[in-house]
Amino acid sequence: LSVQLQKNFSDRSWVNAFYSYGQSKDLNSGTSSQASSNFAYNNVRFDVNNPELTWSNYDVRHRYGVAFSWQLKLLRNAPTAVSMFLGGRSGRPYSTTYNYFDANGDAATGNDLVYVPASQSEVIFVGSTGTPVADQNAAWASFDAFISGDPGLDNYRGQIVPRNSSREPGLRTWDMRFAQDIPMPIRPDHRLQVTLDIINLFNLLDSSKGLNYYVSNQNDIPWTLQGSNFGVDPDTGQMRIRWSERPNRFALSQLGSRWQIQFGIRYSFD
Repeated sequence: LSVQLQKNFSDRSWVNAFYSYGQSKDLNSGTSSQASSNFAYNNVRFDVNNPELTWSNYDVRHRYGVAFSWQLKLLRNAPTAVSMFLGGRSGRPYSTTYNYFDANGDAATGNDLVYVPASQSEVIFVGSTGTPVADQNAAWASFDAFISGDPGLDNYRGQIVPRNSSREPGLRTWDMRFAQDIPMPIRPDHRLQVTLDIINLFNLLDSSKGLNYYVSNQNDIPWTLQGSNFGVDPDTGQMRIRWSERPNRFALSQLGSRWQIQFGIRYSFD
C-alpha cells in the first residue's frame, strides 16, 4: 500500500510526500551468493528441509518521507535552491540463534533458532568450562530482563522463536542541500554551481539523535548452550546456558550515525 502527494510549482520548485506499508514473508531470504550457504544458514526451528513461512529479511513494513526543493531569487540571474528530505522506516527484522551449536540434532550449526525458557526452573547457567555459575538467581534476573526487553523473545517464552521475530529500532533521516548558481557573463551557455550537503541534521543539532542501531547480518547471538546432549543436562533435563550480560542490545553504525557536510562544485556547458 502506497500513498503519494506531489505538487510542482513554478521556477523549478516542488514538494513530495509519501507513505508506504508492506508485508513480506518467505521460506528463505536468499541473502548469500552461493546455494550451499543459502541452505546452510537459513535459520529454522525444526526441519532444515522444510522451512516455515515467516517474515522476510526484506520486510520493511512502514516507510515514509517528505521532500521539497524551493528556488529563491536572492541574486539576479543566480538562483539559490534549498532542498530537504525527511524520512523514516521501521526497523529491520532479525533472528536470534545459538552460536554455532547444533541444538536440534540435524548436524548443522549456525542456523538453530533459540528456545526461550519460560522460567528459571528450565535452565542452569554455566561458565565457559561448564561449571555452574555461583549466583543462579542473579544470572536469571539479567537473562530474564534481556528477554523481557524484546517482544520477539518475550512473546515466545516456552517456545522456539520463529525466524525474524525481533526488530531493530526504526531509522529516521533528515538531510538538506543548498545549491547556488553563479552566472558566467563571458560564456552564457556555461554554468557554475556550488553545493553544500548536510547529512543527518538530527545528529548535527543533537549528538544523541539520528543514531543508527543495527544487528549484524540480521542475526543476534546473545547466548548459547554448553556441553553434549544438545546442551541439556542429562540428570536434571535443564538447558545448560552460557550467558553474559551485555551493555547494549544493538550495535551502533558509526558512519551512519554521524552528521556529515559535503561541499561540491559543478561546472556544466552545452
